[in-house]
Amino acid sequence: MLLKIIRIVYHAVATAITIIGFTVILLFLVGIRPYAVQTGSMEPEIMTGSLCFVNQNVSFSEIHEGDIVAFRLDGGMLVTHRVKEVREDGFVTKGDANNTEDATIITNNEYIGKTIYWIPKIGYLFMFLHTRNGMITGSCIFLVFFLAGFLFDNEEENGGKAHDK
Repeated sequence: MLLKIIRIVYHAVATAITIIGFTVILLFLVGIRPYAVQTGSMEPEIMTGSLCFVNQNVSFSEIHEGDIVAFRLDGGMLVTHRVKEVREDGFVTKGDANNTEDATIITNNEYIGKTIYWIPKIGYLFMFLHTRNGMITGSCIFLVFFLAGFLFDNEEENGGKAHDK
């Protein structure tokens, strides 16, 4: 009975992982990228540790005041802030929790896309998986899960035959 429950849980998790995997691939194919928020500059709207989805298909010219956009600063740092003003030379941006506007005017060169959706706390998992320990942990979990699948399949196939003999 316990083995049957474990199999059901295993198959449910495997199905969920497959659906999430296909969803991420589909999002990538249509130009939507996930980014983890590492600071509180957009709180309370977007909390630290949120996973933001950025639509890279929204052109620079389609952005309006109040939109939340992702862009890269000179050092390569990714930032997600709200557009406070649209000017001829670019956007003036500001994090909702910041007291002042950003010093850099965002041009088409720095612009990545428009933030269209975010999920709180899931970004922490993505941040962890991008560390060395996270990659090792994730790989080990995947390997154990993969091997467990073979064990469950073999027990299902051999289980009935072994009892018939």
